[in-house]
Amino acid sequence: MMEESTDKYSAPPPNYDDAAGGTYTHTHTEHTTHTATLGLNKDYIRTIPGILKLAEIATSLICFIVALVATSGASGWCGFVAGIVFFISLVWFFLNLFKLIQKIHPVRILIEWIYYLVLTICFCIASIVAAVYAARGFPAMGAYAFFGFVCTAALAVDLFFQFKVWRSQGVSSHSQTTTTVTSSTAGTHATTEVRY
Repeated sequence: MMEESTDKYSAPPPNYDDAAGGTYTHTHTEHTTHTATLGLNKDYIRTIPGILKLAEIATSLICFIVALVATSGASGWCGFVAGIVFFISLVWFFLNLFKLIQKIHPVRILIEWIYYLVLTICFCIASIVAAVYAARGFPAMGAYAFFGFVCTAALAVDLFFQFKVWRSQGVSSHSQTTTTVTSSTAGTHATTEVRY
């Protein structure tokens, strides 16, 4: 009577003695998925991306409040841009702080990068418009322009670091596949392992 293996997915180990005088190839593929644990990431606040997100949140909130009290014609556009940047930066900050970002699809780095590219351009335009209105006699827009350019700089630096992460990881995944190929020809053994 033949014994059955309890693990129906594992292949029997190769018997190199049977391959003597012939060629024997054994391929084993293993797919591993890494699951991130949720929790508070206190160290994120001390990292460069965390500090940049906090700077974006603070400066965009100041710009939003200034745009609310300003009476210029550009305060609507400037307030809209500041409010959107505040909201999106706050969401990304909390997603990173509570490690929820790791549960989102890996292409999120590219999505976040595109968001921040658009927001950086819009905030730069809004800051230029605010500076023009400040020169025309609306002093509150001067404060918006100053904090707007500070926020634009923080967004641009954040954009740069996100681009570096995206380039280094590409469209990474949270899984890894390992393929091991073992070959034997007349007593000679070779093992090759490929990870992707």
